[in-house]
Amino acid sequence: MIGKKKVMAGMVLLVVTGGAAVFLFNRVFGTLDPVSRNNRAFSKAVKQWAAQAQEGDCVELSELTPFLWDQVYTFDPYTTRDEMAQAMGCSGKHLQETVNEGMVQLIFVDYDSGSGENRVVCGICGYGTSLGYGVDLGRRFDRRCSYVMLSEAMDLLTLRTEGEYPRLVFEGETFEGVITELYGESALVSVENGWPIRSSGDQVLVGLNEEQKKTAAAGDRIRVRYDGMVMESYPLQLGGQMDTVIWRE
Repeated sequence: MIGKKKVMAGMVLLVVTGGAAVFLFNRVFGTLDPVSRNNRAFSKAVKQWAAQAQEGDCVELSELTPFLWDQVYTFDPYTTRDEMAQAMGCSGKHLQETVNEGMVQLIFVDYDSGSGENRVVCGICGYGTSLGYGVDLGRRFDRRCSYVMLSEAMDLLTLRTEGEYPRLVFEGETFEGVITELYGESALVSVENGWPIRSSGDQVLVGLNEEQKKTAAAGDRIRVRYDGMVMESYPLQLGGQMDTVIWRE
């Protein structure tokens, strides 16, 4: 009887010890949660690249992500998990809200053909001082959406080293031209030679902010920054306008 008790005690100890070992292994290597593993891998890749790069160097975000993804999102502060999940078409399991614009939030999603929905594959959320880096996907002119999104096809970021920690910034693409016509909330712009957008067309419809609606005039010069996406209609329309500067010569 005593021998059986010893055997049973030994088996219990083995199970407990083995379970603890598996738990610790998963805590270290993240095998229980692929998203946590991807979070660590991404943060490590960003910091390693930034440590070797110089101010103004560029990198594609996909080069720093050892996992598959289609889009990456960042949301306005206080956007709820339910609102984020609805916008991205995914579960809210790995989503975290931000509470101010100084926080870094990156939510990478990949389309799951089995479920027909997006799934979160990486979710970074925190202050740059804690993360050791920052990532800025830029602002958009149209603020009807509570988020900014980049696709893997348009993910070139620039390293900026001023401040407490390195930052990767999406700066988009730029063109300059002349306003030829005004339509209330928008302006028709004739793009000057030499800008890449000219390969798609030379006339672009550009949105104006409230001040520009009052002061812009035909003949003014304009500089437009956008996310690189162009809808090839006539005139061209921008997928994601970031900002505009208008001046008069």
